[in-house]
Amino acid sequence: MAARMAMIATTIRSSIRVKPWVLIVQIPPLAGRWGARALVKLGFVLYAISLALIPLATNLWQLAVPVLLFGAANGFNVPSILTILNGYAPSQYRAAFMSLNGMLLRLGQTVGPVLVGVVVQLVGIAGSFIVSAVLALMMLPLLVPTLRPEPAIE
Repeated sequence: MAARMAMIATTIRSSIRVKPWVLIVQIPPLAGRWGARALVKLGFVLYAISLALIPLATNLWQLAVPVLLFGAANGFNVPSILTILNGYAPSQYRAAFMSLNGMLLRLGQTVGPVLVGVVVQLVGIAGSFIVSAVLALMMLPLLVPTLRPEPAIE
Protein backbone atom coordinates (compact mmCIF):
# COMPACT_ATOMS: atom_id res chain seq x y z
CA MET A 1 0.00 0.00 0.00
CA ALA A 2 2.79 2.45 0.88
CA ALA A 3 4.57 1.69 -2.40
CA ARG A 4 1.38 2.38 -4.36
CA MET A 5 0.84 5.68 -2.52
CA ALA A 6 4.45 6.66 -3.20
CA MET A 7 4.00 5.87 -6.89
CA ILE A 8 0.83 7.99 -7.08
CA ALA A 9 2.49 10.87 -5.22
CA THR A 10 5.53 10.71 -7.50
CA THR A 11 3.33 10.68 -10.60
CA ILE A 12 1.39 13.73 -9.43
CA ARG A 13 4.56 15.56 -8.39
CA SER A 14 6.34 14.84 -11.65
CA SER A 15 3.36 16.11 -13.64
CA ILE A 16 4.13 19.62 -12.35
CA ARG A 17 7.19 19.69 -14.61
CA VAL A 18 5.41 18.29 -17.69
CA LYS A 19 2.55 20.76 -17.87
CA PRO A 20 4.59 23.95 -18.17
CA TRP A 21 6.29 22.58 -21.27
CA VAL A 22 2.92 21.71 -22.78
CA LEU A 23 1.70 25.28 -22.14
CA ILE A 24 4.90 26.98 -23.29
CA VAL A 25 4.10 25.90 -26.84
CA GLN A 26 0.80 27.81 -26.56
CA ILE A 27 2.32 30.99 -25.10
CA PRO A 28 3.08 32.86 -28.37
CA PRO A 29 -0.52 32.75 -29.66
CA LEU A 30 -1.91 33.56 -26.20
CA ALA A 31 0.60 36.36 -25.61
CA GLY A 32 -0.22 37.76 -29.05
CA ARG A 33 -3.92 37.78 -28.22
CA TRP A 34 -3.88 38.90 -24.56
CA GLY A 35 -0.33 40.12 -23.93
CA ALA A 36 2.33 38.79 -21.57
CA ARG A 37 1.07 40.97 -18.70
CA ALA A 38 -2.36 39.33 -18.78
CA LEU A 39 -0.75 35.88 -18.76
CA VAL A 40 1.32 36.78 -15.69
CA LYS A 41 -1.83 37.98 -13.91
CA LEU A 42 -3.63 34.77 -14.90
CA GLY A 43 -0.68 32.76 -13.59
CA PHE A 44 -0.85 34.42 -10.17
CA VAL A 45 -4.60 33.82 -9.94
CA LEU A 46 -4.02 30.15 -10.83
CA TYR A 47 -1.31 29.97 -8.15
CA ALA A 48 -3.78 31.28 -5.57
CA ILE A 49 -6.57 28.91 -6.63
CA SER A 50 -4.29 25.88 -6.65
CA LEU A 51 -2.77 26.68 -3.25
CA ALA A 52 -6.22 27.26 -1.74
CA LEU A 53 -7.47 23.90 -3.10
CA ILE A 54 -4.63 21.82 -1.67
CA PRO A 55 -5.88 21.80 1.96
CA LEU A 56 -9.35 20.74 0.72
CA ALA A 57 -8.04 17.50 -0.78
CA THR A 58 -9.11 14.49 1.26
CA ASN A 59 -7.21 11.88 -0.73
CA LEU A 60 -4.19 11.73 -2.97
CA TRP A 61 -6.12 11.78 -6.25
CA GLN A 62 -7.81 15.04 -5.31
CA LEU A 63 -4.39 16.68 -5.34
CA ALA A 64 -4.23 16.19 -9.11
CA VAL A 65 -6.38 19.25 -9.88
CA PRO A 66 -4.42 21.72 -7.73
CA VAL A 67 -1.14 20.32 -9.03
CA LEU A 68 -2.34 20.71 -12.62
CA LEU A 69 -3.41 24.30 -11.92
CA PHE A 70 -0.06 25.07 -10.26
CA GLY A 71 1.80 23.64 -13.24
CA ALA A 72 -0.37 25.68 -15.61
CA ALA A 73 0.46 28.81 -13.60
CA ASN A 74 4.17 28.03 -13.97
CA GLY A 75 3.64 27.44 -17.68
CA PHE A 76 2.06 30.88 -18.06
CA ASN A 77 4.38 32.81 -15.74
CA VAL A 78 7.88 31.64 -16.58
CA PRO A 79 7.92 32.41 -20.32
CA SER A 80 5.75 35.52 -19.90
CA ILE A 81 8.04 37.01 -17.25
CA LEU A 82 11.07 36.28 -19.41
CA THR A 83 9.34 37.95 -22.37
CA ILE A 84 8.57 41.01 -20.26
CA LEU A 85 12.13 41.19 -18.93
CA ASN A 86 13.46 40.85 -22.47
CA GLY A 87 11.32 43.80 -23.54
CA TYR A 88 12.33 46.04 -20.63
CA ALA A 89 16.05 45.36 -20.78
CA PRO A 90 18.20 47.41 -23.15
CA SER A 91 19.92 45.03 -25.55
CA GLN A 92 23.40 45.73 -24.13
CA TYR A 93 22.20 44.79 -20.60
CA ARG A 94 19.83 41.95 -21.46
CA ALA A 95 22.17 39.20 -20.21
CA ALA A 96 22.54 40.98 -16.87
CA PHE A 97 18.74 41.26 -16.53
CA MET A 98 18.28 37.56 -17.24
CA SER A 99 21.08 36.64 -14.83
CA LEU A 100 19.56 38.78 -12.08
CA ASN A 101 16.18 37.15 -12.71
CA GLY A 102 17.71 33.70 -12.32
CA MET A 103 19.51 34.73 -9.15
CA LEU A 104 16.32 36.09 -7.59
CA LEU A 105 14.41 32.94 -8.52
CA ARG A 106 17.07 30.80 -6.80
CA LEU A 107 17.00 33.09 -3.77
CA GLY A 108 13.25 32.61 -3.56
CA GLN A 109 13.67 28.84 -3.83
CA THR A 110 16.15 28.96 -0.97
CA VAL A 111 14.42 31.36 1.40
CA GLY A 112 10.81 30.41 0.56
CA PRO A 113 10.79 26.96 2.19
CA VAL A 114 12.30 28.38 5.37
CA LEU A 115 9.62 31.07 5.59
CA VAL A 116 6.84 28.59 4.84
CA GLY A 117 8.28 26.34 7.56
CA VAL A 118 7.82 29.19 10.02
CA VAL A 119 4.25 29.68 8.79
CA VAL A 120 3.59 25.94 9.23
CA GLN A 121 4.74 26.20 12.84
CA LEU A 122 2.38 29.14 13.40
CA VAL A 123 -0.80 28.08 11.56
CA GLY A 124 -0.32 24.44 10.55
CA ILE A 125 0.14 22.81 7.17
CA ALA A 126 -3.32 23.61 5.79
CA GLY A 127 -2.98 27.20 6.96
CA SER A 128 0.35 27.57 5.22
CA PHE A 129 -1.29 26.85 1.86
CA ILE A 130 -4.02 29.41 2.58
CA VAL A 131 -1.41 32.01 3.61
CA SER A 132 0.51 31.28 0.40
CA ALA A 133 -2.67 31.69 -1.67
CA VAL A 134 -3.40 35.04 -0.01
CA LEU A 135 0.19 36.16 -0.65
CA ALA A 136 -0.15 35.23 -4.33
CA LEU A 137 -3.28 37.40 -4.56
CA MET A 138 -1.59 40.22 -2.64
CA MET A 139 1.20 40.21 -5.22
CA LEU A 140 -1.23 41.20 -8.01
CA PRO A 141 -1.68 44.86 -6.93
CA LEU A 142 2.09 45.15 -6.55
CA LEU A 143 2.74 43.46 -9.86
CA VAL A 144 0.22 45.25 -12.08
CA PRO A 145 1.81 48.75 -11.92
CA THR A 146 5.23 47.21 -12.53
CA LEU A 147 4.09 45.55 -15.74
CA ARG A 148 2.77 48.68 -17.48
CA PRO A 149 3.12 49.48 -20.33
CA GLU A 150 3.56 46.38 -22.45
CA PRO A 151 7.29 46.34 -23.29
CA ALA A 152 8.47 46.51 -26.87
CA ILE A 153 10.88 43.74 -27.82
CA GLU A 154 13.79 44.79 -30.02
